[in-house]
Amino acid sequence: MRFCTNCGSVLEEDAKFCTNCGAAVETPNDASASDTSTAEQPTQTMSAQTMPTQPNWGTPTQPTVQPAADAPKPKGKPNVPVIVAAAVLVLVLLGVGIAYGVLGSGNKGAASPATTSSAASPKSTSPSSASASAKAGITLNTDKLQSIVSGYSETEAAVSVIPVGENDEFDSSQANTKFVAAGLYLPVYLAAKSSGNPGAVSSAETMMRTMDNDSGNAAISDIGGLSTLNGWLGGAGYSNTDFQRAFGDVEASNSGYENYTSAADAAKMLAATDNAGGTNLLSYDLASEGVTTPSGVILNGHRGQGIKNSYNFFILMKTGKTTMAVSVLTQNLGKDTAVSLTNDILAEVASEVK
Repeated sequence: MRFCTNCGSVLEEDAKFCTNCGAAVETPNDASASDTSTAEQPTQTMSAQTMPTQPNWGTPTQPTVQPAADAPKPKGKPNVPVIVAAAVLVLVLLGVGIAYGVLGSGNKGAASPATTSSAASPKSTSPSSASASAKAGITLNTDKLQSIVSGYSETEAAVSVIPVGENDEFDSSQANTKFVAAGLYLPVYLAAKSSGNPGAVSSAETMMRTMDNDSGNAAISDIGGLSTLNGWLGGAGYSNTDFQRAFGDVEASNSGYENYTSAADAAKMLAATDNAGGTNLLSYDLASEGVTTPSGVILNGHRGQGIKNSYNFFILMKTGKTTMAVSVLTQNLGKDTAVSLTNDILAEVASEVK
Protein backbone atom coordinates (compact mmCIF):
# COMPACT_ATOMS: atom_id res chain seq x y z
CA MET A 1 0.00 0.00 0.00
CA ARG A 2 1.27 3.44 -0.89
CA PHE A 3 0.60 6.89 0.54
CA CYS A 4 0.75 10.36 -0.95
CA THR A 5 3.94 12.02 0.17
CA ASN A 6 2.20 15.41 0.00
CA CYS A 7 -1.09 14.93 1.86
CA GLY A 8 -0.78 11.35 3.23
CA SER A 9 -3.82 9.96 1.44
CA VAL A 10 -3.92 6.26 0.49
CA LEU A 11 -2.97 5.71 -3.16
CA GLU A 12 -4.05 3.03 -5.58
CA GLU A 13 -1.36 0.58 -6.79
CA ASP A 14 -0.88 2.07 -10.22
CA ALA A 15 -1.93 5.68 -9.43
CA LYS A 16 0.21 8.42 -10.94
CA PHE A 17 -1.60 11.34 -9.23
CA CYS A 18 -3.12 11.70 -5.81
CA THR A 19 -6.90 11.80 -6.13
CA ASN A 20 -7.09 14.05 -3.06
CA CYS A 21 -4.56 16.79 -3.69
CA GLY A 22 -3.52 16.15 -7.28
CA ALA A 23 0.16 15.75 -6.46
CA ALA A 24 2.19 13.49 -8.74
CA VAL A 25 2.96 10.03 -7.32
CA GLU A 26 6.57 8.97 -7.51
CA THR A 27 7.23 5.54 -9.12
CA PRO A 28 10.44 3.48 -8.97
CA ASN A 29 11.37 4.79 -12.40
CA ASP A 30 10.73 8.35 -11.28
CA ALA A 31 12.98 7.80 -8.30
CA SER A 32 15.95 6.98 -10.53
CA ALA A 33 15.16 9.98 -12.67
CA SER A 34 14.94 12.08 -9.54
CA ASP A 35 18.42 11.03 -8.55
CA THR A 36 19.70 12.18 -11.91
CA SER A 37 17.88 15.51 -11.84
CA THR A 38 19.02 16.23 -8.31
CA ALA A 39 22.56 16.69 -9.50
CA GLU A 40 21.49 19.11 -12.24
CA GLN A 41 18.89 21.07 -10.20
CA PRO A 42 20.06 21.78 -6.62
CA THR A 43 16.93 23.86 -5.92
CA GLN A 44 14.72 20.80 -6.38
CA THR A 45 16.89 18.85 -3.87
CA MET A 46 16.39 21.57 -1.33
CA SER A 47 12.63 21.35 -1.85
CA ALA A 48 12.64 17.58 -1.29
CA GLN A 49 14.58 17.90 1.95
CA THR A 50 11.96 20.30 3.39
CA MET A 51 8.93 18.11 2.71
CA PRO A 52 6.78 17.47 5.83
CA THR A 53 7.11 14.23 7.81
CA GLN A 54 4.48 11.60 7.10
CA PRO A 55 1.59 11.63 9.64
CA ASN A 56 0.52 8.78 11.95
CA TRP A 57 -0.49 5.93 9.64
CA GLY A 58 -3.21 4.72 11.98
CA THR A 59 -5.27 7.83 11.80
CA PRO A 60 -4.35 9.59 8.59
CA THR A 61 -5.32 13.24 8.47
CA GLN A 62 -6.34 15.27 5.43
CA PRO A 63 -5.02 18.75 5.90
CA THR A 64 -6.47 21.49 3.66
CA VAL A 65 -3.62 22.17 1.27
CA GLN A 66 -4.10 24.08 -2.04
CA PRO A 67 -2.56 22.26 -4.99
CA ALA A 68 0.48 23.79 -6.55
CA ALA A 69 -0.32 26.32 -9.29
CA ASP A 70 1.91 24.49 -11.71
CA ALA A 71 0.75 21.03 -10.78
CA PRO A 72 -0.33 19.01 -13.83
CA LYS A 73 -4.00 18.19 -14.21
CA PRO A 74 -5.25 14.65 -14.67
CA LYS A 75 -5.44 13.66 -18.31
CA GLY A 76 -8.85 13.46 -19.96
CA LYS A 77 -10.45 16.28 -17.96
CA PRO A 78 -10.63 19.52 -20.07
CA ASN A 79 -10.40 22.89 -18.36
CA VAL A 80 -13.93 24.11 -19.11
CA PRO A 81 -13.62 27.61 -17.58
CA VAL A 82 -10.56 28.37 -19.69
CA ILE A 83 -12.27 27.19 -22.87
CA VAL A 84 -15.35 29.23 -22.10
CA ALA A 85 -13.26 32.33 -21.35
CA ALA A 86 -11.34 31.91 -24.60
CA ALA A 87 -14.54 31.51 -26.57
CA VAL A 88 -16.00 34.63 -24.98
CA LEU A 89 -12.83 36.56 -25.77
CA VAL A 90 -12.99 35.47 -29.42
CA LEU A 91 -16.63 36.51 -29.66
CA VAL A 92 -15.87 39.89 -28.09
CA LEU A 93 -13.03 40.51 -30.53
CA LEU A 94 -15.23 39.52 -33.47
CA GLY A 95 -18.00 41.82 -32.24
CA VAL A 96 -15.62 44.76 -31.89
CA GLY A 97 -14.26 44.15 -35.37
CA ILE A 98 -17.72 44.01 -36.96
CA ALA A 99 -18.90 47.11 -35.10
CA TYR A 100 -15.81 49.04 -36.17
CA GLY A 101 -16.31 48.04 -39.77
CA VAL A 102 -19.96 49.11 -39.80
CA LEU A 103 -19.35 52.39 -38.01
CA GLY A 104 -16.30 53.11 -40.13
CA SER A 105 -18.15 52.58 -43.37
CA GLY A 106 -21.03 54.72 -42.12
CA ASN A 107 -18.73 57.61 -41.25
CA LYS A 108 -17.07 57.40 -44.62
CA GLY A 109 -20.42 57.65 -46.32
CA ALA A 110 -21.39 60.68 -44.24
CA ALA A 111 -18.15 62.45 -45.02
CA SER A 112 -18.21 61.69 -48.73
CA PRO A 113 -18.38 64.96 -50.71
CA ALA A 114 -20.46 63.30 -53.39
CA THR A 115 -23.06 62.11 -50.90
CA THR A 116 -23.30 65.49 -49.19
CA SER A 117 -23.54 67.33 -52.47
CA SER A 118 -26.24 65.03 -53.79
CA ALA A 119 -28.40 65.46 -50.71
CA ALA A 120 -27.98 69.19 -50.21
CA SER A 121 -27.67 70.60 -53.72
CA PRO A 122 -30.81 71.50 -55.53
CA LYS A 123 -31.34 70.37 -59.09
CA SER A 124 -29.72 72.72 -61.55
CA THR A 125 -31.72 74.12 -64.37
CA SER A 126 -30.38 73.34 -67.78
CA PRO A 127 -30.17 76.08 -70.43
CA SER A 128 -32.82 74.31 -72.52
CA SER A 129 -35.37 74.19 -69.68
CA ALA A 130 -34.63 77.80 -68.72
CA SER A 131 -35.16 79.06 -72.29
CA ALA A 132 -38.35 77.01 -72.59
CA SER A 133 -39.90 78.77 -69.60
CA ALA A 134 -38.76 82.29 -70.52
CA LYS A 135 -40.13 84.52 -73.24
CA ALA A 136 -38.01 84.46 -76.38
CA GLY A 137 -35.64 87.42 -76.30
CA ILE A 138 -35.46 90.02 -79.04
CA THR A 139 -32.05 91.23 -80.16
CA LEU A 140 -32.05 94.40 -82.22
CA ASN A 141 -29.28 95.27 -84.66
CA THR A 142 -28.55 98.67 -83.14
CA ASP A 143 -25.71 99.44 -85.56
CA LYS A 144 -27.96 98.89 -88.56
CA LEU A 145 -30.77 100.97 -87.06
CA GLN A 146 -28.41 103.82 -86.19
CA SER A 147 -26.99 103.83 -89.70
CA ILE A 148 -30.54 104.23 -91.07
CA VAL A 149 -31.21 107.24 -88.82
CA SER A 150 -27.81 108.80 -89.54
CA GLY A 151 -28.52 108.47 -93.29
CA TYR A 152 -31.31 111.03 -92.83
CA SER A 153 -29.87 113.30 -90.15
CA GLU A 154 -27.47 113.21 -87.21
CA THR A 155 -29.28 116.00 -85.34
CA GLU A 156 -32.82 116.54 -86.70
CA ALA A 157 -34.16 113.01 -86.24
CA ALA A 158 -34.54 110.77 -83.19
CA VAL A 159 -35.73 107.16 -83.07
CA SER A 160 -36.37 104.74 -80.22
CA VAL A 161 -37.49 101.09 -80.52
CA ILE A 162 -38.56 98.92 -77.58
CA PRO A 163 -39.76 95.29 -77.70
CA VAL A 164 -42.67 95.44 -75.22
CA GLY A 165 -41.86 93.26 -72.21
CA GLU A 166 -38.27 92.65 -73.33
CA ASN A 167 -34.96 94.02 -72.11
CA ASP A 168 -33.48 95.09 -75.43
CA GLU A 169 -33.90 98.65 -76.66
CA PHE A 170 -32.61 100.83 -79.46
CA ASP A 171 -32.10 104.54 -78.86
CA SER A 172 -30.57 106.60 -81.63
CA SER A 173 -27.94 109.22 -80.78
CA GLN A 174 -30.64 111.93 -80.31
CA ALA A 175 -33.24 109.69 -78.61
CA ASN A 176 -32.98 111.55 -75.28
CA THR A 177 -33.06 115.02 -76.82
CA LYS A 178 -36.26 117.07 -76.42
CA PHE A 179 -38.30 117.52 -79.59
CA VAL A 180 -41.68 119.20 -80.07
CA ALA A 181 -44.33 116.72 -78.88
CA ALA A 182 -46.66 117.20 -81.85
CA GLY A 183 -49.36 114.50 -81.92
CA LEU A 184 -48.38 113.06 -78.50
CA TYR A 185 -51.59 112.19 -76.62
CA LEU A 186 -50.11 109.23 -74.73
CA PRO A 187 -49.17 111.00 -71.46
CA VAL A 188 -52.71 112.37 -70.97
CA TYR A 189 -54.19 108.89 -71.52
CA LEU A 190 -51.77 107.23 -69.08
CA ALA A 191 -52.20 109.94 -66.43
CA ALA A 192 -56.01 109.66 -66.68
CA LYS A 193 -55.83 105.87 -66.32
CA SER A 194 -53.57 106.32 -63.31
CA SER A 195 -55.94 108.80 -61.68
CA GLY A 196 -58.89 106.42 -61.74
CA ASN A 197 -61.20 109.36 -62.53
CA PRO A 198 -63.98 107.96 -64.77
CA GLY A 199 -64.59 111.30 -66.48
CA ALA A 200 -60.88 111.74 -67.23
CA VAL A 201 -60.59 108.18 -68.55
CA SER A 202 -63.62 108.57 -70.81
CA SER A 203 -62.33 111.84 -72.29
CA ALA A 204 -58.85 110.39 -72.71
CA GLU A 205 -60.11 107.33 -74.58
CA THR A 206 -62.10 109.54 -76.95
CA MET A 207 -58.99 111.67 -77.47
CA MET A 208 -56.93 108.57 -78.33
CA ARG A 209 -59.45 107.20 -80.83
CA THR A 210 -60.10 110.50 -82.64
CA MET A 211 -56.99 112.59 -81.86
CA ASP A 212 -59.47 115.27 -80.76
CA ASN A 213 -57.80 118.19 -78.94
CA ASP A 214 -60.92 119.21 -77.02
CA SER A 215 -61.31 115.72 -75.52
CA GLY A 216 -57.64 115.79 -74.56
CA ASN A 217 -57.99 119.15 -72.82
CA ALA A 218 -61.07 117.89 -70.96
CA ALA A 219 -59.10 114.93 -69.68
CA ILE A 220 -56.30 117.24 -68.54
CA SER A 221 -58.80 119.40 -66.67
CA ASP A 222 -60.41 116.34 -65.04
CA ILE A 223 -57.09 115.14 -63.58
CA GLY A 224 -56.25 118.59 -62.17
CA GLY A 225 -54.65 120.60 -64.98
CA LEU A 226 -51.21 120.85 -66.57
CA SER A 227 -49.40 121.04 -63.21
CA THR A 228 -50.93 117.69 -62.18
CA LEU A 229 -50.05 116.18 -65.55
CA ASN A 230 -46.43 117.34 -65.29
CA GLY A 231 -46.23 116.07 -61.72
CA TRP A 232 -47.40 112.65 -62.90
CA LEU A 233 -44.85 112.67 -65.77
CA GLY A 234 -41.98 113.35 -63.36
CA GLY A 235 -43.15 110.66 -60.94
CA ALA A 236 -43.48 108.11 -63.75
CA GLY A 237 -39.91 108.72 -64.89
CA TYR A 238 -40.59 110.60 -68.13
CA SER A 239 -38.00 113.24 -67.36
CA ASN A 240 -37.76 114.65 -70.89
CA THR A 241 -41.49 115.24 -71.30
CA ASP A 242 -43.36 118.35 -70.11
CA PHE A 243 -46.53 120.11 -71.22
CA GLN A 244 -46.58 123.92 -71.14
CA ARG A 245 -49.83 124.50 -73.03
CA ALA A 246 -53.15 122.89 -73.88
CA PHE A 247 -53.67 120.99 -77.12
CA GLY A 248 -54.30 123.30 -80.10
CA ASP A 249 -53.39 126.49 -78.21
CA VAL A 250 -51.65 128.30 -81.07
CA GLU A 251 -51.47 131.61 -79.21
CA ALA A 252 -49.56 130.01 -76.31
CA SER A 253 -47.30 128.28 -78.80
CA ASN A 254 -46.53 131.56 -80.53
CA SER A 255 -45.74 133.07 -77.14
CA GLY A 256 -43.06 130.43 -76.56
CA TYR A 257 -45.03 127.85 -74.58
CA GLU A 258 -44.61 124.38 -76.05
CA ASN A 259 -45.04 120.72 -75.24
CA TYR A 260 -41.86 118.60 -75.45
CA THR A 261 -40.86 114.98 -75.32
CA SER A 262 -38.03 112.68 -76.38
CA ALA A 263 -38.09 109.60 -78.59
CA ALA A 264 -37.03 107.44 -75.65
CA ASP A 265 -39.84 108.76 -73.41
CA ALA A 266 -42.40 108.36 -76.20
CA ALA A 267 -41.41 104.72 -76.89
CA LYS A 268 -41.75 103.91 -73.18
CA MET A 269 -45.21 105.51 -73.14
CA LEU A 270 -46.18 103.39 -76.14
CA ALA A 271 -45.12 100.25 -74.27
CA ALA A 272 -47.07 101.39 -71.20
CA THR A 273 -50.13 102.04 -73.36
CA ASP A 274 -49.94 98.51 -74.76
CA ASN A 275 -49.68 97.12 -71.23
CA ALA A 276 -52.70 99.22 -70.22
CA GLY A 277 -54.78 97.71 -73.02
CA GLY A 278 -54.91 100.88 -75.12
CA THR A 279 -53.24 99.64 -78.32
CA ASN A 280 -56.42 99.59 -80.40
CA LEU A 281 -57.16 103.20 -79.38
CA LEU A 282 -54.28 104.28 -81.63
CA SER A 283 -56.46 104.03 -84.73
CA TYR A 284 -55.13 106.76 -87.01
CA ASP A 285 -54.88 105.78 -90.69
CA LEU A 286 -51.11 105.74 -91.08
CA ALA A 287 -51.33 104.56 -94.67
CA SER A 288 -52.97 107.88 -95.56
CA GLU A 289 -49.69 109.54 -94.59
CA GLY A 290 -47.67 107.20 -96.81
CA VAL A 291 -46.57 104.77 -94.06
CA THR A 292 -46.10 101.23 -95.41
CA THR A 293 -47.05 98.26 -93.24
CA PRO A 294 -44.44 95.46 -93.50
CA SER A 295 -45.74 92.03 -94.43
CA GLY A 296 -47.02 89.95 -91.52
CA VAL A 297 -47.37 92.78 -89.00
CA ILE A 298 -50.16 95.07 -87.72
CA LEU A 299 -49.64 98.79 -87.10
CA ASN A 300 -51.51 100.99 -84.61
CA GLY A 301 -50.40 104.57 -84.26
CA HIS A 302 -50.68 108.35 -84.22
CA ARG A 303 -48.94 111.06 -86.18
CA GLY A 304 -48.39 114.72 -85.34
CA GLN A 305 -47.13 117.90 -87.01
CA GLY A 306 -46.33 121.28 -85.51
CA ILE A 307 -43.91 124.17 -85.18
CA LYS A 308 -40.29 123.86 -86.31
CA ASN A 309 -41.68 121.83 -89.21
CA SER A 310 -41.94 118.88 -86.81
CA TYR A 311 -43.38 115.60 -88.03
CA ASN A 312 -43.73 112.67 -85.64
CA PHE A 313 -44.96 109.06 -85.65
CA PHE A 314 -45.89 107.00 -82.57
CA ILE A 315 -46.49 103.37 -83.57
CA LEU A 316 -47.16 99.99 -81.91
CA MET A 317 -46.13 97.23 -84.34
CA LYS A 318 -47.48 93.74 -83.66
CA THR A 319 -45.28 90.95 -85.05
CA GLY A 320 -45.41 87.19 -84.75
CA LYS A 321 -43.09 87.29 -81.73
CA THR A 322 -43.99 90.41 -79.80
CA THR A 323 -45.20 94.01 -79.98
CA MET A 324 -42.66 96.68 -80.84
CA ALA A 325 -42.96 100.29 -79.65
CA VAL A 326 -41.52 102.63 -82.31
CA SER A 327 -41.25 106.41 -81.96
CA VAL A 328 -39.90 108.62 -84.76
CA LEU A 329 -39.43 112.37 -84.09
CA THR A 330 -38.22 114.79 -86.73
CA GLN A 331 -37.85 118.54 -87.10
CA ASN A 332 -36.93 120.72 -90.06
CA LEU A 333 -36.95 117.68 -92.37
CA GLY A 334 -40.51 117.79 -93.73
CA LYS A 335 -43.21 115.19 -94.05
CA ASP A 336 -41.74 113.15 -96.91
CA THR A 337 -38.41 112.65 -95.15
CA ALA A 338 -40.16 111.74 -91.90
CA VAL A 339 -42.33 109.17 -93.68
CA SER A 340 -39.37 107.64 -95.54
CA LEU A 341 -37.35 107.35 -92.33
CA THR A 342 -40.31 105.75 -90.57
CA ASN A 343 -40.80 103.18 -93.38
CA ASP A 344 -37.13 102.20 -93.34
CA ILE A 345 -37.14 101.75 -89.54
CA LEU A 346 -40.33 99.66 -89.62
CA ALA A 347 -39.01 97.44 -92.43
CA GLU A 348 -35.72 96.80 -90.60
CA VAL A 349 -37.37 96.06 -87.25
CA ALA A 350 -39.88 93.71 -88.91
CA SER A 351 -37.09 91.79 -90.64
CA GLU A 352 -35.22 91.38 -87.33
CA VAL A 353 -38.11 90.17 -85.15
CA LYS A 354 -40.20 88.03 -87.53
